[in-house]
Amino acid sequence: MKVKFLLKAAGIALLSSIALAKNDCDDIKSYLDSRGQNFKGNVEKCEVDSKGKVTKLHIKNDTLEEKDVNKLTSYNTIKSLQYYYGLIEDSSEDGYHYSNLEKFPKSFSKLTNLEELTLVFGGLREYERSPIDDGVLKVSNKLKKLTLKGIQLSENNVKEISKLTNLQELFIYENFEKVKLDSLKSLTKLEALEITQFHHEPLKEIPSFIFSLSKLKSLTISGQEISKIPSELSKLKNLEFLIYMVITLVVKFQKLSMIYQNLSSLIYLKILN
Repeated sequence: MKVKFLLKAAGIALLSSIALAKNDCDDIKSYLDSRGQNFKGNVEKCEVDSKGKVTKLHIKNDTLEEKDVNKLTSYNTIKSLQYYYGLIEDSSEDGYHYSNLEKFPKSFSKLTNLEELTLVFGGLREYERSPIDDGVLKVSNKLKKLTLKGIQLSENNVKEISKLTNLQELFIYENFEKVKLDSLKSLTKLEALEITQFHHEPLKEIPSFIFSLSKLKSLTISGQEISKIPSELSKLKNLEFLIYMVITLVVKFQKLSMIYQNLSSLIYLKILN
């Protein structure tokens, strides 16, 4: 009888905490509290609109289980989502531990109003870079901005990205592997593109799909071993901002005049070597 009473009291307390929630962020906190999860330790940012509906959510997964992540990403009003897992600093002898859930969940695909998505993996070594499972990037075609950092891309990942034809910004940081990128030429609305590279597998030339992105205004390619500035770059008539890495000063000066003559919209140019 005493056990039943305690269970009933706990259930009432849980329902009361949910009922008192003022907005979706309060609801998320109440849910995590009920699960014994630390809200501040797992949620870096939670913002709501004037109606109390969550529109921006930054998850830094420390102790969350998959069902917790599914709950947090079940709010269809989310427009901007950032998800991190990997190394978490702590006060232990090692100074760190890893997230409880070591993968990117597929629940993002249910967010039909998603406009911005950032996926980040943090590890100590390059071989720890995490792959993205097939289907994770099958998100809403309303997506306008996609940022990927510390992730090992596969050809299937690239194909899924190529279906996001309303993308305007694509940032691939410190995660680039040798993979075919030709299908990204379908991203005809892309206005900003940035690609950085691990030093073990740098690009030797600009991926050809880039020359098909006629609306591109900002292009940053860094950390590469590109030995020439291709003439095809002049096709990007709307390019305003260019940061580009080459490996020889000779090539740099040979092509500078071509860039200025053919890229009439260019406002900012920085060439590194």
